[in-house]
Amino acid sequence: MRRATGASVHSDCSPQKSNKHNLLSYLLCLLGLRYGPTMAHDDSWLTTGEAARILGSTRQHVVDLCNRGLLPHSLINRHRRIRREDLNAFAAGAQRMTRDQQRSFRLAMAVAGHLVTDPEGTKDAARAHLDSLGPGSIRRRGGKWRERWLALLDGPLDELLTALTADTVDSRELRQNSPFIGVLTEAERTAVLQTMERPRQEHP
Repeated sequence: MRRATGASVHSDCSPQKSNKHNLLSYLLCLLGLRYGPTMAHDDSWLTTGEAARILGSTRQHVVDLCNRGLLPHSLINRHRRIRREDLNAFAAGAQRMTRDQQRSFRLAMAVAGHLVTDPEGTKDAARAHLDSLGPGSIRRRGGKWRERWLALLDGPLDELLTALTADTVDSRELRQNSPFIGVLTEAERTAVLQTMERPRQEHP
């Protein structure tokens, strides 16, 4: 197939010609000519679902990344498509945790211990924190995270533990909006944070 140039769309993909098949074949022909094989057929372009599986996240998370301008994408027939090379670049940049992400990861591991030994009590504490958030606070922090956590708290314990402790882009953002406030005592928090290495200082 060729990229569309001028009248080639009408000559190669005219409705009269495609009527031998159906309207769908006409639209597919237009799509192939307009965007070429690299867009319509090349596996270097990924759907949001495929990108989510590669990142180990949800499809909605990938859509959010696209909407926030963090993940380059193109629209094909109103569907988002992501270049594999762009996704790989994004994933590579997200592989190393920031210090703040490391901190929330360590604290989440400690919370996971409470979930294993006292699942219902720990879940109830998280639900109580989510219920205490006012509408303004929910808007500022993003209501979607509240809904995600509520769904996880109501689901199987293993899925909650995985979401809490996984090293994926999605889990990192979940931990940054953790509802497990007050689950750890001050002594536990201090002990956990003391295990983190101090950042190295550059010497002239």
